[in-house]
Amino acid sequence: MSLAVIIFNVGRGLCVAIQTPSNRLVLIDCGNLDDFSPVAWLAERKQQFQARNGYALTKLIITHPHNDHIADIEQITNLLPPSIILRHADLDWSRVLSGYEPTQALTHYREHYCPPHYCGSIPPDQMPDWGDGMTLNHYSISSAASAQVSASDNAYVNNLSFATVLKYRSYTFVFMGDNETEGTDALLAAHPALRNEVGIHRTVTGGLAGGVHFLVAAHHGHPSGFSTGWFQLTGPTKIFNVVSERRAGPREEPSRVAVDSRYSSADFSLGQNHEQRRMVSTRCDGHIVLTVDDKNQWNWRAIS
Repeated sequence: MSLAVIIFNVGRGLCVAIQTPSNRLVLIDCGNLDDFSPVAWLAERKQQFQARNGYALTKLIITHPHNDHIADIEQITNLLPPSIILRHADLDWSRVLSGYEPTQALTHYREHYCPPHYCGSIPPDQMPDWGDGMTLNHYSISSAASAQVSASDNAYVNNLSFATVLKYRSYTFVFMGDNETEGTDALLAAHPALRNEVGIHRTVTGGLAGGVHFLVAAHHGHPSGFSTGWFQLTGPTKIFNVVSERRAGPREEPSRVAVDSRYSSADFSLGQNHEQRRMVSTRCDGHIVLTVDDKNQWNWRAIS
């Protein structure tokens, strides 16, 4: 049994595929590029995944409904519908739509994935077995809490993002969605279980345990998503941070796609890998593939 995680290069956006040790497929968001659809790519390979109730995609997590995270939602409906979907049921849609013309993707998402029948929880005895002890937990703040801490409608939606914690063998992966600084801080304050999953703690022998090995950075690695409170809890990311921002356009102000340099500093990443990389990025490295095998050995490669 082994684990594979692909952080696809979808410019500014997010699409992460997880192939669990039991061969289940999990998808976090469904961003795309004009010339590449991760959903279509996965659908061509769906026979290799263990289906749940006839669906090759066992679980879809929509961190929040911004277009760069749901651009491929129609392909989900047509090619790779999920058995389980996790998304917010209590959105203030006036704030989601504030200042924007609804995109085709957002309209489709609202019409197809937000009816009440998608709100039910799954009894524990019906939860999928991810295999070999792997766990997958999700954390978010409420719509009311996001409204309280967010300075704008855009931030309100970002700060609703589900943060996902994946643990397999001795490794911890965290996928932060588009949480901004105040959203991450509110998330940590609201969820002791999250703090326990990712925090550094003393062992009975006096050593340090816990922390995060791979962090897919909040809000594409922008300075607006950086939380010193997060790193005070987790310590530096052990292997590397991952950012998912696009390159600047030919006449675009570089600050619009800026990545916080702290993600590549020794204070916030230990770079415990052969290349001593403290940060990798989809815009420089391409699609990023992370694996952990049944001997607890991890590896990574980039596909441009």
